[in-house]
Amino acid sequence: MIIVYPQGQSNSWQGAPYSAPGVNDVEFTQELIANLTASYCIDKTRIYVSGQSNGGGFVGTLACDAVMSTQIAAFAANSGAFYPGGTDANCVPTAVHVPCSPGRAHVPFLEIHGNADQTISYTGGSHNNECMPDIPTYIQEWASLDGYSGGGNITTSLGNGNMMYQFGQSVNGTLGVLTHIMVNGLGHAWASNFNGFSASPAVMSFLNQWSLNTPL
Repeated sequence: MIIVYPQGQSNSWQGAPYSAPGVNDVEFTQELIANLTASYCIDKTRIYVSGQSNGGGFVGTLACDAVMSTQIAAFAANSGAFYPGGTDANCVPTAVHVPCSPGRAHVPFLEIHGNADQTISYTGGSHNNECMPDIPTYIQEWASLDGYSGGGNITTSLGNGNMMYQFGQSVNGTLGVLTHIMVNGLGHAWASNFNGFSASPAVMSFLNQWSLNTPL
């Protein structure tokens, strides 16, 4: 694998209210991928993105983009800050809509979040003057986008109060095109053997299931 760690302007990524004004990070990512695929031997059907916090939110921005969602095989966000735009006036986290128009159906997406996150709250609410969705609402929106809202999900206990929710499956039977893992007691962090759960192997396992050629 080739792993690339890009750096956002002003230590931020597009989508957050504090991100660098006038910077198009979606276009930057598209140009970065074009440069890398031209310079190295890369399987263009197996390109993935993952991020934490504002980086996790930007993963969501890329997944929602009509072009990038067709060039990136799968997406993984951890403690994602999914800013919807607008203000936090009369904030109702369970009613927040995050604009999203992916360019393909059934986008593989993983979201990991701690239910004790005090920065990007699992239950949503006002943050940086925007009304953040609660995470179950955000996942249900993705379920609708992926075409799985009518079929419910498969709920699995991972032990110690950690839960996994999987929506949809590929034609070849792989479960969890949309997967959400709630880590019990985790704050705003990337879990490393926290309460019996580690994020890195979960992310790698999820991403490795998918390519742009996976029948969905």
